Amino acid sequence: MNWNCNQPIIMGIVNLTPDSFSDGMPQASTRDFLTKANKLIKEGCDILDIGGESTRPDATPVSLKEEKKRVLDFLNLFRSEHPDFPISLDTKKYDVAQEAMKYNIAVLNDVSFLSDSRFLHLAKQNKAYYVLMHTRGTPQTMMQLTSYPDGLIETIHKELTAKLLIIEKEEFPKDKLIIDLGFGFAKNPEQCVTLCTTLNHWQCFNLPLLFGVSRKRFIQKYTGENEPFSRDNQSAALAKIAFNNGFQIIRTHNVELTKKVLNVNSPQQGNNL
Repeated sequence: MNWNCNQPIIMGIVNLTPDSFSDGMPQASTRDFLTKANKLIKEGCDILDIGGESTRPDATPVSLKEEKKRVLDFLNLFRSEHPDFPISLDTKKYDVAQEAMKYNIAVLNDVSFLSDSRFLHLAKQNKAYYVLMHTRGTPQTMMQLTSYPDGLIETIHKELTAKLLIIEKEEFPKDKLIIDLGFGFAKNPEQCVTLCTTLNHWQCFNLPLLFGVSRKRFIQKYTGENEPFSRDNQSAALAKIAFNNGFQIIRTHNVELTKKVLNVNSPQQGNNL
């Protein structure tokens, strides 16, 4: 992936779950998810971010067996049509990631904030990128862990730095690292808004930055909208602000609108993931 290009890298979201906060598909089949993925690709996304377990606050945990089935069934079908299209895997289960690697996963999106260092080794062995996403606790406990008495920005910076030191000691290649601030993960709506006003701070890490706010609940602070689908315009507007502040990877449900707002004119298929 070319991190120096002038255009953002658009990451389209495919939640292989019945209970996603914004686009759960309770009766969907694997082929339905493939149809959704094909739509995002047609709209011009550069990479697909797939996940077999909802990680929203208070989400019901999914068994290893069930998450593995969702992910592997999709990957098997997807790769039959798209043998090389870049895939990011969103998971906190090592066993899911390990089995998915045979399907040429380009990015490991670790939503556990490096709770298991085996993710690093797996990414390194497979020359995959690794996303370090800030969070605390689990989906069941994260919203009880939103206290940042030393300051939100200062504490997140300190906690990210501590994890990056672990990554450095593990000799993981720096050119394969990506940082995600984890909007909505152990952060209440007011804190997410604060993060949106301090986006230029995070360039200090000199690492690629992933922006993932698409349809998230805190956007109600801007819109008053309760329905996730009604937050697309504000999600895209925030993505533009983020890109202008150094966040090159934009994770979105609505690829077409996001590209339009960011003034991306053509699919960026040449990012060499």
